[in-house]
Amino acid sequence: CAYFWTNKNIINSSIDFLLKDANENTTKLINKEISTLRIKLHEVTSLLKILKAEHEFFFENINEINYIKKQKIDINYAGDGVYYKQKNNGGSSVVLLSKDKLTNKMKEKIFKTENFDRSFRTIIDENPSILAVYFNSYDNMNRYYPFIKDVYKVFSSDTNLKDYNFYNQATLKENPMKSSVWTKPYFDPVKKEWIISCIVPIYNNNFLEGVTGIDVSLDSFTKNFFDFNLPYE
Repeated sequence: CAYFWTNKNIINSSIDFLLKDANENTTKLINKEISTLRIKLHEVTSLLKILKAEHEFFFENINEINYIKKQKIDINYAGDGVYYKQKNNGGSSVVLLSKDKLTNKMKEKIFKTENFDRSFRTIIDENPSILAVYFNSYDNMNRYYPFIKDVYKVFSSDTNLKDYNFYNQATLKENPMKSSVWTKPYFDPVKKEWIISCIVPIYNNNFLEGVTGIDVSLDSFTKNFFDFNLPYE
């Protein structure tokens, strides 16, 4: 009786110790992951602050901005109010949704915003967790990196970019501080997966020129939470 009683107490004590140890280890691992997530979020927010400064300077001085001397940029008409950049020249895809005829002013914006692509490309190349970088203008132009082939198939002429949370959550009504904001998770029609976006309004003398954003895959943030290598199974 003494043997079995002692043995049972030893087993119970061992189980209690293991559970306590596993709980402490799990807490430490989760806190470590939370800290890692905070760092990642902060990095994206910092990148967006840089883009905000760059893009606001661009629109304040758009008349002095030069075209990039690269291969010719062909703007095609897909019909029903959809204009798009046909060839991938190493930069962003561009789509303009407008029932009106493409004006010289809009062509100038498309050509000159090619200057954005150097920063877009660098951000994507240096940050594997970032899916895309883009700029959406008030007049329904979308510049999106990396390049989307046949981008005109993604958007219809009835699409209003201002209706999407990657635009409207950055407007003055939703964001009076004009700072960067994170959207709630949503399903991205381009990447076909769940993402979150960090977006920031781009103002030119209190006029909202558009919204610049960075898309991040939810999987890249959450996958480590399901891969914990905990002790004692």
